[in-house]
Amino acid sequence: MTLRSKITLVSTLLLAGFTLAAPVSASPTAQDVIARARSVLGAEADLAGVNTLQYYGDIYDGKGQKGGSVVLEFKKPANQRSEYTTPTYVQITATDGLEAWSLRTDAKGKKSLVILMPPNLEAFINTSYENLFFYEGPNQVREGSVVLVGPAAFHGVNCWQVTFNYPGSITLTRYFDQATGELRGTVTDNGRTEIIESGKLVVNGITFPNRVTSYSDGVLAHVVVFDKIVVNPPIDDQVFEVPNATELLSPANPAPAPSADILSPDNATINVPPATPQPNEQPLNFQIKTN
Repeated sequence: MTLRSKITLVSTLLLAGFTLAAPVSASPTAQDVIARARSVLGAEADLAGVNTLQYYGDIYDGKGQKGGSVVLEFKKPANQRSEYTTPTYVQITATDGLEAWSLRTDAKGKKSLVILMPPNLEAFINTSYENLFFYEGPNQVREGSVVLVGPAAFHGVNCWQVTFNYPGSITLTRYFDQATGELRGTVTDNGRTEIIESGKLVVNGITFPNRVTSYSDGVLAHVVVFDKIVVNPPIDDQVFEVPNATELLSPANPAPAPSADILSPDNATINVPPATPQPNEQPLNFQIKTN
């Protein structure tokens, strides 16, 4: 939703709508633009009433080839979990709002756990706010801000340019149609990544995009197509927590003494909606031994 940034798994999931909203003045404030954009998505009571979200969809590469399927889960205030399934591996990336981690299991059952470190830790956590608070995410974070830059053209459409700032983490530049209030596109990663949302799924009175298209340096990178979105499903907090040693062991190959070897930091990156990998990321990489 605002699925809004985060995948060598999913890129960004951001909310968009396609109904008319009341116009704002010729000199609006950032809050005026955001209030109108929110009204495009749904009624304030419906937006405020969202506590959990689930997205189900498929990911296609730049050539239109299906790479895998994805399930995304969010829970207020800042919990998030993505499960990306391909023919060769399953990758789960999650945060409980304090820690963030990614677990990859290959076709043979070998598991590799990465603990996300700053700045990707903050970026991943902040995308939870992005998806759950419908353009109000930065207002949930200390020193976060939403700033109206001014009028700007986006692919030939007259828009209001607004930046969404998360301190020490991510900055999203969004373009809202001056005529309709709807989101036309999002730019991040210092202008290198562009995200366009299209189509719609209306669930519990809220309009979600069912297609999120990402471009990298002007080249189509991938497309995420959602066929199902669930509002306020029950989600156990445990699914967001870092797995313990017992959970990491393969049931088929139990080990008498669970252990994990800490490896040297590598260049592994995780790109999760709407955050992008940072060049100075230093994750902690654990290889899980099961025999």
